[in-house]
Amino acid sequence: MASSALVACGSLRSNGQSNFPSAAAKDSPAKASNQSAPDQTASQPASTAAIDFELQDLSGKPVKLSDYRGKIVLVNFWATWCGPCRFEIPVFVKLKQQYQKRGFEVIGISMDEGSQEEVAEFARQYEINYPVVIGAFAKLDAFGTIKALPTSFVIDRDGRIHSRHQGLLGLNEIENELPKLLAAK
Repeated sequence: MASSALVACGSLRSNGQSNFPSAAAKDSPAKASNQSAPDQTASQPASTAAIDFELQDLSGKPVKLSDYRGKIVLVNFWATWCGPCRFEIPVFVKLKQQYQKRGFEVIGISMDEGSQEEVAEFARQYEINYPVVIGAFAKLDAFGTIKALPTSFVIDRDGRIHSRHQGLLGLNEIENELPKLLAAK
């Protein structure tokens, strides 16, 4: 289920249609690479209001972002067919293991349109140790437009967007951001 490259991995699809304007491919060179490019317009929260969502995990249990208040949460939009997503998921598994006791969590939002069983099998193969929810058809307006996968958001302890990263998010990059956030109580 490959997607044409747009930015980073590819565009999200719905019934074969791209959810992104074709002009997105003409973004800055940093965004056109497979390197994470913090979105300068979203590096600061759009508002001071906390964001929330409630989606079903792979076992049907509801997962609410607000249940993680008081923690730093990495929310990662990804898909099983996305090459860069496959590369960064083991990084997120490692980060969860390393920083969980300090108040760090990860939530993966699968944008796959296939079966939930395919996503569950992928999660088993990659030994994902964090909640994976299905978001392909969910209203997630608080995150703004997701132009490409992977896209990740770092949510602060108060439930506000601290930063947005479009494209591959590497271990060094997120480890540079986490200590200051984890130290803040």
